[in-house]
Amino acid sequence: MSARDGAKRVLLIAYHYPPEGSSSGVLRTLAFSKYLAAYGWSPYVLTLRESAYTVRDEELRRQIPAGVPVHRTPGFDTTRHLAIRGRYLSLLATPDRYVSWLPFGVARGLGIIRREGIQAIFSTLPVPTAHLIAESLHVLTRVPWVADFRDPWIEEGIFPPPGSFRYGIERRLEAGVVRRASRITVTTPGLGAELKARHPGLLDRKIRVIYNGYDEENFAGLPAPQRAERFEIVHAGLMTPEFRDPSPILEELARLIAEGKIAREETRVSFIGGGPWAHSEDFAARVRSSGLADLATVEGRIPHREALLRQARAAALLVLQASDDTRQLIPAKAFEYLRLGRPILALTLDGATADLLRGQEQCHVHGPADRSGIRGALIELHRFWQESPSGSVLARPVHAYERSRLAGQLAGVFDELTVGARP
Repeated sequence: MSARDGAKRVLLIAYHYPPEGSSSGVLRTLAFSKYLAAYGWSPYVLTLRESAYTVRDEELRRQIPAGVPVHRTPGFDTTRHLAIRGRYLSLLATPDRYVSWLPFGVARGLGIIRREGIQAIFSTLPVPTAHLIAESLHVLTRVPWVADFRDPWIEEGIFPPPGSFRYGIERRLEAGVVRRASRITVTTPGLGAELKARHPGLLDRKIRVIYNGYDEENFAGLPAPQRAERFEIVHAGLMTPEFRDPSPILEELARLIAEGKIAREETRVSFIGGGPWAHSEDFAARVRSSGLADLATVEGRIPHREALLRQARAAALLVLQASDDTRQLIPAKAFEYLRLGRPILALTLDGATADLLRGQEQCHVHGPADRSGIRGALIELHRFWQESPSGSVLARPVHAYERSRLAGQLAGVFDELTVGARP
């Protein structure tokens, strides 16, 4: 893919790009690099050297299209490479621990823009340094720039700590990005509203909503669905005590088992890729206190394809997203869960995730304090598992969230910014 194919050219700047495997966010930029060509845009990727990645997924690497140039530059992890006895200057990790990527990214990006005739720039959070690289390139070249807020940069009242020196710096940096970007894409309408509230001068016409979605290609070739052998509830992805704590579900499940409403021997709860807290003594103590230590398994991160296979065999899939600061976010797994067609139990507050799942068949949405609702959902999920025929899968109308279609929406934003420009 280059000037020879007659397409316009866009530079995608992202920390999360294969083989990086620590975050589901890598799937968004990967999908854009795969599908933008179908809409007349040839992508060029600017990211970090592979040595920056502490977690890798080789299966994802194999999904990088052969014709997409991937430019990898140096960049140091402040917490690993610039620390002395585990201590480092916080300024060297502001706005993130890869801020040293900035000069290398700008230098390489300038070369790509001038050599390849780049006509649009796209950068995505996290990490914020990607936006700073794109902002510098936009100022230096005047090439139109789309800043993607896949997640919030600033979480008001939480991070950076309100009133801190770092908060002041990052608030100004974010303001500069919002002001200079030609367009801003967000993953939910609520996230756009939060940006507008923090930056009153931000105009509606500058914001576009492009959901996270799912990649249909990742589901190709999955084995034919079968009835789960056990009543297994699976959660895939990061857990935290602040907003992804499964304790209410474990406790209600334990009560139902004690009452004889659900058989202990047929029940399992699996946590896959839950991160540090899932492997901590604190989490283990919560599982033990629920009385389900013998039924719950905690596993490390596994390749994305394997994770989908595990989820496809589950009796129910668990979404955890329950805090005020995450109301306007939708975890990427929620879209994949919907596509898999398995029943879903969501422990979440009113907000973007609840709006997505409510009304979908066999999607049960409850807040962590709604113990009776959680109990009723578990009973219904268990009944559905017992009665559903072998291979039963729910057909949900979620095609609008296919990433191949979402790439078309992003291409439309690039087209708006380059009307009249010639490839």
